[in-house]
Amino acid sequence: MTNTFSKYQAISGRIWAKSTYYQTSGGYGFRDQLQDCQIFLESKLEYAKKQLRLHASKQFQEGDVLHWFVTYQGWGPRGNCSDDLLWLPYILHSYLEETLDYPFLEEVIPFENGSEASMYEHAKRAIQKSLTRYSDRGVPLMGSHDWNDGLSAVGPKMKGESFWMSCFLYQILGDFSHYATHMKDHDFVMEMHHHRQNIQKLKG
Repeated sequence: MTNTFSKYQAISGRIWAKSTYYQTSGGYGFRDQLQDCQIFLESKLEYAKKQLRLHASKQFQEGDVLHWFVTYQGWGPRGNCSDDLLWLPYILHSYLEETLDYPFLEEVIPFENGSEASMYEHAKRAIQKSLTRYSDRGVPLMGSHDWNDGLSAVGPKMKGESFWMSCFLYQILGDFSHYATHMKDHDFVMEMHHHRQNIQKLKG
């Protein structure tokens, strides 16, 4: 199961066939297939890297992303799900931690709505977009839902809060500061540190 079949199932059923709930149209889930590609980090690194490139190209210049998309027609819904966009820096961190492929941070990839930027900039914009989505008391907003898609009635008007998102964002801010330091983006390092401290002070 671990050495053979799970990997076979991930690439045949998930990456290629996209045969899961709500993906019968052949659509890629922005979050879903990024999560799936982690299984290749210790065996088929090119699959994980290819997936990161593909998903970065489905990001808008503003930092948000298509919730899902079909590659043969190139369309999908642009939603306000709180966690989708953050899976790009999260999986990028997993890839870099495994490979030390730091030149990948400087690879240029287009945005969905024109223009292009480095992979580092794509990941940075996803984080920056998330840093604008807080409630009045400093809790990340739920949006249409967070990683739990079933919470779809909590915050479609950008009012509901997600403490799950505060944990997820807190981890990403800590992990990504290493790459911001590597890129000598010191102002962004300080910005992430500030937001991380604020999240740490949250109480339910």
